Amino acid sequence: MVQGGTVTHGYINQPELTARHHILSPFHPYPVRYWRTGDYGYLDDDGKLHYKGRRDHMYKINGYRIEIGGIEAAVASLEEIHELCITISKSSDKSNIICHYSLVENARLEESSALIRLRDLIPSYMLPNLFLEYKELPKTSSGKVDRTLLNQFST
Repeated sequence: MVQGGTVTHGYINQPELTARHHILSPFHPYPVRYWRTGDYGYLDDDGKLHYKGRRDHMYKINGYRIEIGGIEAAVASLEEIHELCITISKSSDKSNIICHYSLVENARLEESSALIRLRDLIPSYMLPNLFLEYKELPKTSSGKVDRTLLNQFST
């Protein structure tokens, strides 16, 4: 079981933000506050907690806080890119930042050149480790890029 009280009093001078994240535990019969982290998961029939991901696409890799949106904005600035999605693949010993992308018609992407240009836009710890090209990225029924399916492709 994963549990534990928070050691923080909240965000400095931001009471509304603190109120959204510093909540009363719904699991205890007595008042205790917990920090809503943005992680989500589910309990299976055996009571085991399974981690599913983040609501805000924030990850920690090698001690660095990484926002996927920042990486996506940098990659989107490359003129060859038509559409993209960044995912994180975690194994027991390593995390990889994966860039799933499709190209503008008749364009080519040289990964080494792309990495050189991206180094001017984002820190080296945010650079993709792997580039996977698609003719078209998979979509959900609502027309958004299907991150769940892309995560399955990259594990």
